[in-house]
Amino acid sequence: MTDKLSISMITILMSFFHDVRRNDARLNQLRTALAQLPHSIPLGNSKYNFEHYVPDPDRVELYGSTEAALNNVLEVTFAPRGRKDESALCPFEFEERGPGLVAVVDVLTAALNQCPNSALLQKWLRDLWRTTVYHYNCAKQPVPSPTNTENATAASTANSEALDIDAGDYEDLPEPVAQGPCGRPIDTKLLALAIRCYKKDDPSKAHMFRCAGTNTGCTTTWKSKSRDKRRILVHAATCEHLPRKLKEKLDGGLAIDAPYTKSAVLNCAATTSKAQHSSPGITVTTQSQPLANKARTEAPVTTRSQPSVAPLAKKARMKALTAQLHSDVVQLFCVGGLPPSKVDLPEWKSMWLHAVPSYVPASSSKLEEYQIPAEAALVRTKQLEHLRTCINLSITFDGRTTRLPESVYTIQDHLFGVLDGVS
Repeated sequence: MTDKLSISMITILMSFFHDVRRNDARLNQLRTALAQLPHSIPLGNSKYNFEHYVPDPDRVELYGSTEAALNNVLEVTFAPRGRKDESALCPFEFEERGPGLVAVVDVLTAALNQCPNSALLQKWLRDLWRTTVYHYNCAKQPVPSPTNTENATAASTANSEALDIDAGDYEDLPEPVAQGPCGRPIDTKLLALAIRCYKKDDPSKAHMFRCAGTNTGCTTTWKSKSRDKRRILVHAATCEHLPRKLKEKLDGGLAIDAPYTKSAVLNCAATTSKAQHSSPGITVTTQSQPLANKARTEAPVTTRSQPSVAPLAKKARMKALTAQLHSDVVQLFCVGGLPPSKVDLPEWKSMWLHAVPSYVPASSSKLEEYQIPAEAALVRTKQLEHLRTCINLSITFDGRTTRLPESVYTIQDHLFGVLDGVS
């Protein structure tokens, strides 16, 4: 039961961290753009005033949740006659600009921190961004990019995410021809996942890479000279726009590098080696005494001694211990619901320094961007392996609607029968 709980928590928390990180990037860009809206929009603070917004208890009780209550407030404020569909240039238009409008980002931030994968709030985030871009296009001005320290740092890394990109704005480039047999072989998975391209309106035609899922809705690009394998694979593990077969292959590749997998492999190897050394019944053939004496007499005398295997054994033990501790830390943070940033605390590092001086714990970025997604890929692989052996499977759809109405569905898998003795 504990293993099942751990697997579920790993999957849920990996998705939670990914959604929060993605939402933060989008919210930062929306905040920057709203704060610098074109002056063709009147300046004011009477129509939009979210600076002092708090959920109305009566609305929460009426609509059933703070999420639904906020949805109603946004509808009444921005689109009292309803939002236009995706075929329109924008879902609605801003009537004024100012701090009251910018503050809507703070309201959405607080709500999305509680419900990062809310379909209602995600739709509002997309519609607000579409309206913002519409006004900039009408004014023939470029949409500003975030300039705060966090986003400047993120832009300088290989994993630079562009929001609401259109695949039609990018021109794909052929892969350069290898000059001779030297160099590392190209990973075919990365070629399929990250497509080399440049932005059509970029006069320098700087090379970048876009996710293969951008044709079907993904908004991720990487600004770098070469493909960053780890970042691309981690993104692909959670990208919902990649083909299913490709994702299953990627999950298998990430699952091999999962902390639990590495720990299990090393522990199995250590157990096998120990069993071989301690197994009885091994016969050793020896030479007869006269032949042995003759061989010792004729053999040249040497003073070279056999090297000690103690350093190699110690290194192997430390490697196995490191893999086991990495796996235990992932389990702790996922099952306990702890934020990965805790591993950067000096107290965390000093604890390991005192307990296991030779162990170097993973950083928060490695834990969040690599180890947890790899563990989640292992979980998905095991789940699919199990489901392929099952019968009597069914899928149910639970529907709900917004007030427009817009349909929102959740999907659950069900296994009817007896599983582990529990019906």
